[in-house]
Amino acid sequence: MGWSLNMQRGFTCGFLQSTSFPSAPIFKGTRCLCVSTLRAELGMRADEEVNTAKDLLQSVAFVLQPPQVEPLEYGQWRVWNKGEHGIMDQHIPDYAWKVLRRLRERGHGTYLVGGSVRDLLLKKVPKDFDLITTAQLNQVRKGFPRAWIVGKRFPICNVHIGEKIVEVSSFETNVKGRKNSESLYGMRGVFESKATSSYLIDFHSDRTLWENSMKRDFTINGLFYDPFKEILYDYLGGVEDLRKKRVRTVLPAHLSFSEDSARILRALRIAGRLGFKFSRETALAIKSLSTLISNLSNERLRLEAKYLMGYGAAERSVRLLWRFGMLEILFPHQASYFAEARFKRLDKGSNMLLKLLVNLDKLLSPSKPCHCCLWVNILALHLALHRNPESPVVISALALAIRGIRIDLAVQKAVRLYGKYGDSIEDFPELDTNFLNISKSEIRRRVLQFCKNVEHALKLMVSVDSNASPMHMYTGAPSSEVVIITKAEKEMCMTLYQKVLSGKQRSDTAELVKRKVIDREALEKGTTEEISLVLSHILLSTLYPDAAKTKTKEKSV
Repeated sequence: MGWSLNMQRGFTCGFLQSTSFPSAPIFKGTRCLCVSTLRAELGMRADEEVNTAKDLLQSVAFVLQPPQVEPLEYGQWRVWNKGEHGIMDQHIPDYAWKVLRRLRERGHGTYLVGGSVRDLLLKKVPKDFDLITTAQLNQVRKGFPRAWIVGKRFPICNVHIGEKIVEVSSFETNVKGRKNSESLYGMRGVFESKATSSYLIDFHSDRTLWENSMKRDFTINGLFYDPFKEILYDYLGGVEDLRKKRVRTVLPAHLSFSEDSARILRALRIAGRLGFKFSRETALAIKSLSTLISNLSNERLRLEAKYLMGYGAAERSVRLLWRFGMLEILFPHQASYFAEARFKRLDKGSNMLLKLLVNLDKLLSPSKPCHCCLWVNILALHLALHRNPESPVVISALALAIRGIRIDLAVQKAVRLYGKYGDSIEDFPELDTNFLNISKSEIRRRVLQFCKNVEHALKLMVSVDSNASPMHMYTGAPSSEVVIITKAEKEMCMTLYQKVLSGKQRSDTAELVKRKVIDREALEKGTTEEISLVLSHILLSTLYPDAAKTKTKEKSV
């Protein structure tokens, strides 16, 4: 079976040739750069002649470029005043206000920026708050007792307020990082023509904000909010993209992703968490450049995988990875499962793996994440079932046994569960329904064998050779040398099954069965008890959806 052209490119609708992109972005209104604007440019001071010449040439290049890429909506530049944007003081937590006020008291302009502004506009609780200030990072560090500068290429100052961390970047650092501002492609001249046309209210401060916004990854992350003036600054049409639920790059998408291929995974993360779609140009660029993520380090890919899978959007993230041909790189065993099942790239249907991930997502959110061992266990359990289908009774018995319930009692309860809710089981290929009426001793034996199968699946997922082989039967499919799961994480996951195999279950079975409360801190740390509790709930909810009437409750703080 060959890896069809459709499958290679990530679309069932056939291969679409990517459009060539120009060396400079096209935007609406460039042809209104009149002669008077160019003459005004030439009238600048002599010591700026070189920079002016560069900007002028690039601005002229803008006018001459054909409209081959999606236009950046510079006509949507606007300032949203108090009462127009919906952000209230009480939406910003005290720990962020402490940093904002301290910097203001020292005479530094400071803004909320990026994802926190985006989430506030969407009426969501931001996972964290990022600030940008006119202060130098050393000045920020000296202003707080617990603050450290981290990062070399893009340094920031992590300010610790209690148990919270506020990331503070500096406009000055951004300027030094791109002194020549190559990515602005001569748009300074365009900025000045907009400013003199009263599109902006303050030339110098707005230019600083505008240039910084042009270095952001996506328009919806390029918003600035001044909490003291209660003004929202939008230079990229980010608010309109939020309204349209659209992810769009600031620079031309091919250029943006070529500069930093990690942006491809960040685009999927944002779209997955927010339920947004991609702009046409962004989608085409992701499809065309998806294999660039293979150039990222294993450490970076592990981090991005955790962001995709452990924050309440695993199911949507896996769909997007499959749609754009990146599941083969990050999770090749799961990609092989989709390919064998002939699951189309744009398929809106479901399968057992996606059902498991849906039930995982119901318990998580960006502010309530889980340790990676939870979703790794889900992938390993499903891989074991894909390779060796098993009876629903055996699966549910294992789900109870990993919680510490003695295996003989787990088998008894599993049999009762099937008798009561068996009619609600979906017809998945991973479920062996030919062996339902088997003896309890046989169920026990198969539970122990299932544990060994899951352990083997975990070993496959940390093997470079194994990850390179699942897709080898499909001609043209990419071969992956990426290992997302570390050996230490594999050992943590295997602890659940080793306890079942060793027979070291607890005696207080009744208390274990009754507990339906998630300890969020323990789940994020990845304690065996919490992982086993939530994993058991997910397995049983997937097998018996009718039995999942009582929702798992939060632990009260």
